[in-house]
Amino acid sequence: SDDLATSTVRLEVCRRSGTYSGTGFFVDFGGEDGLALVTNKHVVEGAIWIELLVTVVAEGRENHVKVKLSHEDFHWLGHPELEVDLCCLSGRYIREKIASMGYASWCPRSIAENEILEQSDLEKYSPLDDLFMIGYPDAIHDIVNNQPIFRHGVFATIPNLDFNGMPEFLADVSVFGGSSGSPVGVLDCGTSFCVERRTLSVTDKHHGNVRLAGVAYEACIHMSKVEVKPANSMDSAKEVGCESGVVRIPNHLAAVIKAYKILDFKDMVLSQNARKRP
Repeated sequence: SDDLATSTVRLEVCRRSGTYSGTGFFVDFGGEDGLALVTNKHVVEGAIWIELLVTVVAEGRENHVKVKLSHEDFHWLGHPELEVDLCCLSGRYIREKIASMGYASWCPRSIAENEILEQSDLEKYSPLDDLFMIGYPDAIHDIVNNQPIFRHGVFATIPNLDFNGMPEFLADVSVFGGSSGSPVGVLDCGTSFCVERRTLSVTDKHHGNVRLAGVAYEACIHMSKVEVKPANSMDSAKEVGCESGVVRIPNHLAAVIKAYKILDFKDMVLSQNARKRP
């Protein structure tokens, strides 16, 4: 889980309407240029510039470096299925930016292709099985150490079924603005109980593997109509400047795109980098 934490990155996205926060994470498809940054399409849509805070190790010390990508640096690859809210950016463009700042050896931790759960892998998980989400809700993070926030939850629907016919599931976990693009993982400990000669042995959870189950992209919201009443019941709300309205209340359910949809980017990323290679 520590490795998965350091593979995430906070995205500060500037649009004409203001500055917003999102989450991205690095995936390694293998090969010389297989590194890619994955997030949601809606996170980067309409961006004028995007700033990342990455950790670079130089001379044995960690340095937290801000990388600003302007519009001309955008080479985002959208998922070929329009309804799948995923996109990725080749790590090549980020590496070139960091190299221009004097950090030529940048090599972030990333999620390997074999750590991504396939659809068939989800069959062994059930509702109420544990999962966790890593990201930057409301842009909250450890600024000094450049660390994200961990949240614990459970599968809220049967993971191997496509919720409402889409390649996704629901997770019972709190999500807020800034959580979009957060990796959702499971800790595959292989926990086992073995009784032999009256001895009980349990697999150490620290010897398990983290697997990527999906990518959070949307919060389920409860819409509640609120009627504002004045303190003095003799006055109308309109007379005292109060208005009724609708309050958006998070119901702690996240819509999560299944992780295997990320694999659709592999050939796209590798072929794009092959064309760019001198």
